[in-house]
Amino acid sequence: MKIYNCNYDYKTNFGVKLDTVKVLETTSQTVIKSENIEGIKEVTTALNGGPLKFPGHQGFKHYAKIFGEKICAKYPEIAEITAKIREIKSQRSYISKAEIYEQVKPMIDKLGKDIDIEL
Repeated sequence: MKIYNCNYDYKTNFGVKLDTVKVLETTSQTVIKSENIEGIKEVTTALNGGPLKFPGHQGFKHYAKIFGEKICAKYPEIAEITAKIREIKSQRSYISKAEIYEQVKPMIDKLGKDIDIEL
């Protein structure tokens, strides 16, 4: 499937327009740039079609895991970056989120700042 790069045409939207880094945080279950799980909350709320009812942190992570698997199954480019993030995290478990972001930034730049997700 094609990922629609939203850097050029901001008016065309086929699914849910989300920040690329926040989508990667959801698929990899790793905070890269956001504060706590704010990025995961934003993506799960958007893909759910509205706010979740009393989810708490564990509920958001549960839904993020479900949506992350669906996103990775449909978009191989995102799955590739997700695998890289998980590999980096497994090699050094106490790595800072800034270091993870710097290592995957070239791959994120290929996708663009915002992407259009359709599930």
